[in-house]
Amino acid sequence: MKLNSLDCRDTMSESSNSSSYNNLEGYVKGGGKIAMLVSRDLTRVTGSCIKLAKKSGRTLYRWDGYYLEKKYIDDDNSPSITIGSENIGSKSPSWESLGVFQDFEQLFSAFIGTEVEETKGRGIPVPGGDDETTTATPKIEFDSNSILWMPLRQPFLVQDGGAGSRGETLLRENMALCRWALKDDGKLESDSGAWSGKTVIIGGLAGHLPPELKSVTHLIRWEYPSRSELRELIFGQIGEYEKGVFNSSGYLGNGCGSILDKLGKQLQFEQGVLERLALGEFKNDKEKFILDLVEAAQGLDIEDCNVAVLSSFREAIEEKKPLMNPKVVQQVMARKVELLSSDGLLTVEDLSNKEDVGGYQAIVNEIKQMKARFQSPEAERVGIKKPKGVILTGVPGCGKSLTAKTIADLFKYPLLGFDLGKITTSLYGETEENMHRALNMATGMAPCVLWIDEFEKMFSSARSGGQGGHEVSERINAIFLKWMEERTDGVFVVATSNDLSGIKAEYQRTGRWNGTYFFDLPSKFERKAIIENVLQPASKSNDFQISLSQDEISKVIDLTVGWAGSDIVALLRESKNIRFNLWLESDSTKRTNDPVLLFSDVETAWRSGKITPMQKKDKERLNKIRLEGRAYTSASKPYADGDEPIDEPVEPPNRDQQMSTLFEVLSQR
Repeated sequence: MKLNSLDCRDTMSESSNSSSYNNLEGYVKGGGKIAMLVSRDLTRVTGSCIKLAKKSGRTLYRWDGYYLEKKYIDDDNSPSITIGSENIGSKSPSWESLGVFQDFEQLFSAFIGTEVEETKGRGIPVPGGDDETTTATPKIEFDSNSILWMPLRQPFLVQDGGAGSRGETLLRENMALCRWALKDDGKLESDSGAWSGKTVIIGGLAGHLPPELKSVTHLIRWEYPSRSELRELIFGQIGEYEKGVFNSSGYLGNGCGSILDKLGKQLQFEQGVLERLALGEFKNDKEKFILDLVEAAQGLDIEDCNVAVLSSFREAIEEKKPLMNPKVVQQVMARKVELLSSDGLLTVEDLSNKEDVGGYQAIVNEIKQMKARFQSPEAERVGIKKPKGVILTGVPGCGKSLTAKTIADLFKYPLLGFDLGKITTSLYGETEENMHRALNMATGMAPCVLWIDEFEKMFSSARSGGQGGHEVSERINAIFLKWMEERTDGVFVVATSNDLSGIKAEYQRTGRWNGTYFFDLPSKFERKAIIENVLQPASKSNDFQISLSQDEISKVIDLTVGWAGSDIVALLRESKNIRFNLWLESDSTKRTNDPVLLFSDVETAWRSGKITPMQKKDKERLNKIRLEGRAYTSASKPYADGDEPIDEPVEPPNRDQQMSTLFEVLSQR
């Protein structure tokens, strides 16, 4: 028996072994009465409710605020259907409409088997009578062991009439749910154990709940589709990942409802026709195309994945190009970037024009070793845990942000930018919800690198904004730290900070991070590497030439003792501006060459005073940062022969020294 497109999409979700579903099943199995599933992916969460009802042997009712529908789960008179290793029952999933219900209070009373005093004008129209507008008590009798699934009920629990307040009717409905969840009738469970009874499952797009329901509702934020789910959705391929390796159970065939099936290309893909027509690296390599397209689609929910992949395939067809070509993968990734940018919580950073890191090779070498452990399929087998991330701290302008981009480039993973300013709002509970969504999105995009810039703003122990702001800070800190502790996914976190002094020690402790690396002012050799990195790309281009000898480069190195890397870069850029201005002012009729940067231009820029290094602007703060940096691992290699490190920071005098100096001054008077 074959499934139609809609039925197949339901069963895709059923075959998932995601932690979200396991969380839901464990809660209901233990007798939990109310759960809320936060997701806009109704296909997958509905499929999970179907799976839960089938596994628990209970009837599933779905109510959208208008129609009440009953789910047929099994039918002994029909042959069994198995998709991969998952038996979905003996009848293709279908719904039976039970009528039109418009009043939650009446519906819920019927579900839990209590009587509600009928109020004129607030009854439920029941079809089938002489007058379908007649108000009457519901004629529906719910099964004693059943699940009530309400896909988009969450917004109605929070506010009444869109005004942001909860009127008497809504409050009464919420309290009815609360009383039922807390009710203990003293009856012993039957032999079927915790699977007996009734459960209410609520769906929503945000994790907000009114106070009366928070303590009785188990909130589950549904994960983004896994790699195996995306393979099934796009290619109709079933199987499971085990220790990073995909074990295929085959393909679903025509009529499975995959994206390829919608285009009539399912069998051609399965039989190898499409890979023989493929372009570039995908020619005769089906698995390579699957891996690349799935990675490009990770972090999208089912609906967005459908849109991104289907539109990319259709563009290839319109251009009369093979479906398996690099442009399809690039377009899906571009669509994901657009979606992330429009959401505003995370951004995908552009690494195409990334500069090389000058100096600081110690951290680069450490990251290469972490990458080997992070990506090795052997690591999990022998019990080696994946690295979780690093903290990069130190003097402003010394390459921390550039190193974050270098890490993503070394890993060959997308770099997700996390901006606390986009997470924080003034609405109660919205900041915490945004944090959950951002971390869930990063998890969905794994493998990836998550970059948290200005880390101190998130985890400062003394946040401004009054007591309320401090409480919000504590909550989002707790959310983040729990995520760091519990996750096992492929997200490598890079946190950059100029000053860690305001961050509590427990947020930096060993185990949560794989190291804290300090970026000090560059030594002589490191300044040379920075200067050469800046000058080398220009010398290879045709638009701006460089004419600096090694002796002149050595003079630039001496001119910039105590300068941060960003100060040196700014000096060289200003030098180019000076040379370009001189070139523009020259007689255009006598020009024979493009502008050429000279050492005299660098001297002019240095003497102009336009570039003021931090050691002159804020010497005291710089000294404080460098003193605190002694507690962390240096991002630099040990100093080689001939190198000249920057002078050590000066220890501030302690109180006894200050008093002694004061007495000495007074005694001289």
